[in-house]
Amino acid sequence: MTKVEFQVLLDKYLNGLASPDEAKLLDQFFDSYYKKPVAVGEVSEEIKEEILQNIQAAVGLDIRNTSSSGTGLKVWLRAAAVVSFVLITSYFLIDRFGLQEEKTQALVAKIKEVRASKGQKLDIRLPDGSRIQLNANSTISYPEKFAGELREVTLDGEAYFDVAHIPSRPFIVRTPYASTRVLGTSFNVLHGGEATTITLVEGKVNVSLPNGQTALLTPNRQTTIGKDAERIETHEVDVEKYVGWKNNTLHFNNITVKEAFATMENWYNVEIEVNNPALMNCIINSKYQNESLENVLNSFRFMLKMDFKINGQQVTVSGKGCP
Repeated sequence: MTKVEFQVLLDKYLNGLASPDEAKLLDQFFDSYYKKPVAVGEVSEEIKEEILQNIQAAVGLDIRNTSSSGTGLKVWLRAAAVVSFVLITSYFLIDRFGLQEEKTQALVAKIKEVRASKGQKLDIRLPDGSRIQLNANSTISYPEKFAGELREVTLDGEAYFDVAHIPSRPFIVRTPYASTRVLGTSFNVLHGGEATTITLVEGKVNVSLPNGQTALLTPNRQTTIGKDAERIETHEVDVEKYVGWKNNTLHFNNITVKEAFATMENWYNVEIEVNNPALMNCIINSKYQNESLENVLNSFRFMLKMDFKINGQQVTVSGKGCP
């Protein structure tokens, strides 16, 4: 059946002129069409509501309040025709030009963006059963429903991933500097400033650069990729020091006070002002489990001979510098 023949048949159906055999043929078509990538049954309730509102504007009637009498039925059929036109066009494009299923599904999928603000951590469950623990001041984007052969998310900030094992559908975490591809595993990704750091806890992940370079990470190994990196180097680490944040553990592993304060600002949702810049270059090596901001700063006071004042979300730090 050509597109023109189909439109003629649809017009007869909408005007009540189709024979029983023609009506049956049309019903069979839609029954088979629902198996196509853009089937109405796969559209979320939010999208259905948006379509309904657009239809109401097109036909000039409140469909919800229209009776099921002949007039109401005709309005519903005309409304169906509005939706059917889009679906039918997609059907013939798929049939004629062989559009890929995952591309068609991507048009339907709605992207969801979740942000954890300063002082907040979020636990997210994805449609495939994977779990994401999102650290403070971080954002992740993902489709409400994964379509096609890949499961892809985009991260800005830090997150810990427990990926559901689906061998036929790889899971990809994208940051501006690298892509991390897995089947089912646990790992941490931190993107901030001028680098992306990937730390593997369990399983295996394949890390790739925009230039095509790749490297395989095994458990307890880590890679840090800069903005202009041309190759991937890995090294062994104590992973607990890099993933402890998800269990409310702060690890400061021979880092500068500047780096430690940046982490604490996100962790406790505060702004830290330092009167003596020399303090920022001092080195900190310590660990804190479920400690308050005041307790952590008291520890710093002892190590660095510094002083501090907390006024709401503003912290002022003073001192001579490193001992």
